[in-house]
Amino acid sequence: MGWQPALFPAQLVEISSVDAVTSQEAIYVLAQACDYNGSPLTGWFAEQVVLQHFTEVEVWLSGSSVRNQLYIGTAPGLLNLYVVC
Repeated sequence: MGWQPALFPAQLVEISSVDAVTSQEAIYVLAQACDYNGSPLTGWFAEQVVLQHFTEVEVWLSGSSVRNQLYIGTAPGLLNLYVVC
């Protein structure tokens, strides 16, 4: 991503879950939704993202694993799914 923590330090934000409220590091990134050809669907917008410190034991989803996880978030008959990474 090119984030430089020394120039743009993360801020603590409170994240609420079902069982607790925790403080996590977060930064703002500029994002833009694009179609499958890379043409913009929206203008640029600032989005707050929580930083994840990976331990190298996480499972990365791809292919059908991603589709199986995201299916409940898509409408029936939707031809395209747009994910901002």
